[in-house]
Amino acid sequence: MELKLYWFYAFNVVVNSALSFFTTILLIEGCVCLFRITNPRIKVICRILPFFKICLDLCLYHVSKWALLHGVNPILAEPGSRQLSLVLINPFTGIQLSLQDGKTFSVADVIALFIGPIWVQVIVCMAGLGSLIACLLCLMRMIAERRQIARIVAGAIQIPLIALLQKNQVTVATSEAISSPCIIGRTVLFPTQLLQNLSGEEVEAIIVHEMAHLRWKDCVVRLVCSWITALFWWIPTRWWQKRIEEAQELAADAAIHKAGISGVVLAGAILKTAQSIKRHKFLPAFSLVGDKSPLTKRVGMILKGPRSLPIGFSVVQYGLLLSVLVSILFGTLWIF
Repeated sequence: MELKLYWFYAFNVVVNSALSFFTTILLIEGCVCLFRITNPRIKVICRILPFFKICLDLCLYHVSKWALLHGVNPILAEPGSRQLSLVLINPFTGIQLSLQDGKTFSVADVIALFIGPIWVQVIVCMAGLGSLIACLLCLMRMIAERRQIARIVAGAIQIPLIALLQKNQVTVATSEAISSPCIIGRTVLFPTQLLQNLSGEEVEAIIVHEMAHLRWKDCVVRLVCSWITALFWWIPTRWWQKRIEEAQELAADAAIHKAGISGVVLAGAILKTAQSIKRHKFLPAFSLVGDKSPLTKRVGMILKGPRSLPIGFSVVQYGLLLSVLVSILFGTLWIF
């Protein structure tokens, strides 16, 4: 492959990753709506796929069919010889631009041919340098937060274990440095003043909520998404990360129903926490109530309770959803 084409390939990664990210979001949200998915944990799984999709796409390029590799300029092709192929059924979803002889090209190829190789190199260099800087900043931020969290945990006052926690090797502690209950590692932290205002049932509901985050590795999910966001910094992903975080909170809230705890209890604990939050204090990632937490929606979902569907319907529903998600994940969206 000529050096010029290596630059074009890198340019494809920059442009196609953004197109693939937003296309995946549209397809997944369409499937969630079509299959009437209401389970927030399933929504979390669906919503993290766009992040993994843009990474997996790096392995899905079919260079052997790439028109530019064969010296074919798709812009100069005869009218009517170019076509947009849409494959929205299994085995794999595909959205591709191709020529009549089977060679493929991408939106990025067309843009690159219009702007010229100099601008392609400039954009690729800017993207690469930006990724390096964004990853370094992400690393520095995580190190700083880890040190701050370590200081908070070290200064926290442990309270006696309750039966709910003994089998899970989770500890409970209080701290003056935080403003909302949260889980750090295997320690559930409560603000000292707030703990005095919560009933025993409310404390138990909060612990069940935080342990749901621990069980489903929500912290790891957010960490991975943060690194992918830094690597693909040119894609605006923060708004989508907030959607994932919102679904994670709703999924953790729903865990109380399986534990036999009334939704009214957790709703009360959330409202008490929201009223007691002091903005100058530290709010870790898995605070019960975040800085801009959608309280109205959360409380409404908690009080409403989970929907129970027939087992047969759920099997068909989730089976179809899984097959579509796999198709989208391993499909070729806008890449050659």
